[in-house]
Amino acid sequence: MLAVSFAEASQQPGAWSVPAPYRFAVNWDGAEGSRPVAVAYAPAAPGTTVTGPTITNASEQYASGGSLVLLQGSALSVRGTTPATYVHGVNGGSAATLATPTGLLAGDLVVVYVDTANVPMTPPAGWTLQRQDGQGTVWTQGVASVPADLGTWSTSDTHGWTYTAMAFAATEGSPTVAGVGGGGTQSTSAVFTGSAIAP
Repeated sequence: MLAVSFAEASQQPGAWSVPAPYRFAVNWDGAEGSRPVAVAYAPAAPGTTVTGPTITNASEQYASGGSLVLLQGSALSVRGTTPATYVHGVNGGSAATLATPTGLLAGDLVVVYVDTANVPMTPPAGWTLQRQDGQGTVWTQGVASVPADLGTWSTSDTHGWTYTAMAFAATEGSPTVAGVGGGGTQSTSAVFTGSAIAP
């Protein structure tokens, strides 16, 4: 089992840190006017309550959020990622076609993390919303074959947004979501990612 934790923050750029045994799949400090995001993961024991780490941004943050997703499967690993990308806001909303994570193979589970502002993200068909905490949303989809991209995602919000994606692999079968939790909306640079029960 794998515990995957997510953190997003407001428009202050800054790198992230996370305590061991967690390590980063994504550590994006953003840039001026963008939204830093982080994704970290570590093995988790089944049959326990898993408490996610506190992921800390180097800058003071006035709005943030953290989520936790538990994945189950045999010998889980991170296959690859889509680099975190900032989409500039425009009047009337904005959209972007998300690239597939590097190394994605059929049978993998793709997880997309989006940090938007006031209006929820509209994903393409087939994506499941697992959790929303603060302005961050976690989406998943298993892929039976490797797509050319992850489709076009959009929002009617005029503010900019950040996205990243990860491919998770299992040595047998496909990874599945076993539990979710979160720390809710926060106003600190030390982002609590919540707890979830591992079956």
